[in-house]
Amino acid sequence: QWFLLILLGVALQAQDVLSPEALALAKRGDQAAALAREGRLDEAEREYRAAVADAKQTLGPDKPVTVNLRIGLAIVLRVKGSWDEAVKESRDLMQVVVRVVGPEHGATMLVCGNLAKSLAG
Repeated sequence: QWFLLILLGVALQAQDVLSPEALALAKRGDQAAALAREGRLDEAEREYRAAVADAKQTLGPDKPVTVNLRIGLAIVLRVKGSWDEAVKESRDLMQVVVRVVGPEHGATMLVCGNLAKSLAG
């Protein structure tokens, strides 16, 4: 699932010209994903949360980098077993993703799948 997240991140970010700030935040997302792949989920969650907060403030909530960081956070929350938080993040994120890229985009499908898995707990 992390590989798919990376591919979706590239696709989402390709829709925008990345500013230096956006590029730095995307790199932080890559670092968080690497931590998650290593099983260092608490560290990955902390990095994703910090990067999401910075991205919302710097870029805005609907920008591709911000959306991709939130997708990563939602996945980490689910993998950690933080079901309630994962469901809330995925539900909130679903509205943003559908609005930004549409209902049939791969990012929408990933968020929907993560929401379903989180609900199944």
